[in-house]
Amino acid sequence: MELEIVQTVLTDMLEEQKTTNQLNQEVAAKLKELQEKVTGFEQKLETIHLTAPPVDVLPVQKEVSRGIAAVAKIVEAQPKNVIRQFRLLVFPETNAGYYYKIVFGRLIPWAFAFAGLVFLIALGNKYIETSMAIAERKYDYEVYRTAWQRLENMQEKTGRQKMEEILQKAVNVHK
Repeated sequence: MELEIVQTVLTDMLEEQKTTNQLNQEVAAKLKELQEKVTGFEQKLETIHLTAPPVDVLPVQKEVSRGIAAVAKIVEAQPKNVIRQFRLLVFPETNAGYYYKIVFGRLIPWAFAFAGLVFLIALGNKYIETSMAIAERKYDYEVYRTAWQRLENMQEKTGRQKMEEILQKAVNVHK
């Protein structure tokens, strides 16, 4: 009995092996056929040179520009928000570089020169006033000295001594 079972199993395996070999041969044949087709397609692709016709984008450009114009017209027709601003601008918002050049290049140096000139005029005026006051004091001093000397020359010895004492008291008071 065992021999029969082994024989049946072996015959079944032999049949399966035959069908597997046959299937492998069919797959190999199909693979070879597919490889031939792929090489044929590659050759055809190498020989085919397609040149695309030039694309005419002018109608598309016209439509796009017409659409942009329509959108711009719609945006312009929308009500605008008005914001009131009260600002003090030293320089304008546009072309500020030109104004900086004018202010810092010309106006400020001229302003400093004008301020310096005003300072020098005030300083000169003060100098003149001081000189006048000194000249007036010198004149008063000369007048008083001359009067004192004349008075001293007219006095006798006791009068001169009294004048000398009075002069000493006046000098001591001012020290």
